[in-house]
Amino acid sequence: MITQKEMPSYSAIVLSEEGLLWVREYAETVADPERWRVYSDSGREVGVVVMPEGFSLHSAGGSFVAGVWKDQDKVEHARVYRIRR
Repeated sequence: MITQKEMPSYSAIVLSEEGLLWVREYAETVADPERWRVYSDSGREVGVVVMPEGFSLHSAGGSFVAGVWKDQDKVEHARVYRIRR
């Protein structure tokens, strides 16, 4: 018998200061970089953002994302990155 592996569609949701909904795609491994789909208040997808390796998004603004980046020793550092459109 063949069974289908069920996976969630997303793993996190963040609402930006501008009212954009950031939805993190589910990743099968923690080694995969975070990939976020961004939606307007009308539900239209306005973009996809792939985060730098080791970075975990905590908040988003119109031109930035803020969160925590872990170095090779797993030490956490607060980081803010500019979004290029």
